[in-house]
Amino acid sequence: MFAEGSRHQEEIVVTGLSGRLEAYLPENKVYFYQRPNEEEWSDRSVPPPRSAIKETIFDCSDLSHVYPSFGKDIPSHSGYHYCSTSIEWKHLIDQIRAKRDLGTFTPQVSLEDGIRAVEMGIHAMKNISNNKENSSLASNLEQSEQSIYPIEACCVAE
Repeated sequence: MFAEGSRHQEEIVVTGLSGRLEAYLPENKVYFYQRPNEEEWSDRSVPPPRSAIKETIFDCSDLSHVYPSFGKDIPSHSGYHYCSTSIEWKHLIDQIRAKRDLGTFTPQVSLEDGIRAVEMGIHAMKNISNNKENSSLASNLEQSEQSIYPIEACCVAE
């Protein structure tokens, strides 16, 4: 995920039935490629024609576009994590105010989410230190006590 000195220090790519999303840092752009329908790409034995490829680019550099309600209040790209810490603080402060004013506190990330993230990190480090295939990470996750979320599918190499 982190590759300092390369074109994109961080990349996330997700492919699904509707198409493909690609996100890059420090480019701060998200690309969406919509999968062509049957009419646009009838012969699936060859690559789709250029006219069938639909690309939508979202520029995330301006946080007021990403977070319309409060983006203008966040310093743009402050720090190494591209202001993610500022955004997390914003959500926390909003919840503290909600608790004070309304009596409710609903965090965006639960304690269970945090525990699961730590479990995933521990298993990933074990996997790296043991120099095993990605499939061992999935089996370690399956053996962990009461899996909270069904994430194992994303870790299994076919």
